[in-house]
Amino acid sequence: MSRARPQLLLVPSWTEVQWTIKPELDEWAEVASYDPPGVGVEPPAEGPLLEAIIARGVAEIDRREWTRCIVVGDDIGSLFATAIAAAQRPRVVGLALGHACLEYRLEGERPTMNAEVAEMSRRLVEIDFRAFIHQDIAIWDSRPGYSVESAEELADAMTSRVPRDFAVNLLDDLDARIAEVGGSLEPFLREVALPLLLARHEGCILFTPHGFDDAEAAFPDAATVSTHTSPCLSPDFAAALRQFAESLG
Repeated sequence: MSRARPQLLLVPSWTEVQWTIKPELDEWAEVASYDPPGVGVEPPAEGPLLEAIIARGVAEIDRREWTRCIVVGDDIGSLFATAIAAAQRPRVVGLALGHACLEYRLEGERPTMNAEVAEMSRRLVEIDFRAFIHQDIAIWDSRPGYSVESAEELADAMTSRVPRDFAVNLLDDLDARIAEVGGSLEPFLREVALPLLLARHEGCILFTPHGFDDAEAAFPDAATVSTHTSPCLSPDFAAALRQFAESLG
């Protein structure tokens, strides 16, 4: 009897098209992603946006009747991925987080995010949405393996699919939620007690090395990988996901 293909749910930060590594993953896994409510052809959320985004991911696992899936997030999608994994715990066997970070801190001795870049990003989403998308996918990145042409195509796809108002509302809701209850993922990760794959984006201008270092120290048994571009764009992350899935059987 042939072995069942691993099941991967790619949780978006903004839209499913940002997962440019999906074709590589399709070669060996059953892969799904989705657009959040209010993005692409998805109808807007009728209630709180954060809950609606999480519910959409939960519903995708239900719709596919998956029973052994790995939930994968990157950037702020890691927040949603963690919540989806917690909600679908009996059906989830692993959790992979890009830009791995346990707590979103802009201040203190070990900030996990660059406050100046975060402020610039927040302003851009209001005044120049295309520029915001450009910086979000690091369009100026000239490191090996990074194609400016493909990044331009991705920026076009994302700006045509993601309404600016959606991005503004999402960031506002995230800011409010973090201010209300804090921005730590650690309690939720310990509660779900799932095998973890943690990805560090080397040279990221928004996330500092402190966040990944803290996550690695808190979960020493986690698998880890370093990427030169954002994990959702990175062949190295795709390869690490395959190795992670194989380790789970």
